[in-house]
Amino acid sequence: GAVDHVNLHGTGTLANDAAECRGVEALLGERARRVPVNSLKPMIGHTLGAAGVLELAGSVLGMYEGFIAPTLNHEASDPACHLDVVKGESRSTHVDTLISTKSAFGGANVAIVVRRAA
Repeated sequence: GAVDHVNLHGTGTLANDAAECRGVEALLGERARRVPVNSLKPMIGHTLGAAGVLELAGSVLGMYEGFIAPTLNHEASDPACHLDVVKGESRSTHVDTLISTKSAFGGANVAIVVRRAA
């Protein structure tokens, strides 16, 4: 219940996007429709080994500056996926806890949870 934002791996492929949607819905339940999600990959490109740390750094920067960056070029979500994708422009909001998920070639997966210091 403490999660305010989820930064997804977001490769923009049908299989990956559907799997990430199911994962967020399984984790957050009904809250999945209200917790903003994004991916920075369309903004910075897929930098392979550096993608995870760059997206985490961008998400933490937004956390402390009071915004969530948009998922560029996101025009429409899969009708079966009901996530609150930040698109178009940055969203001003307060984030205390974020999750950043990353997937790697060969099946390595990670979710990093960051919580604002008190």
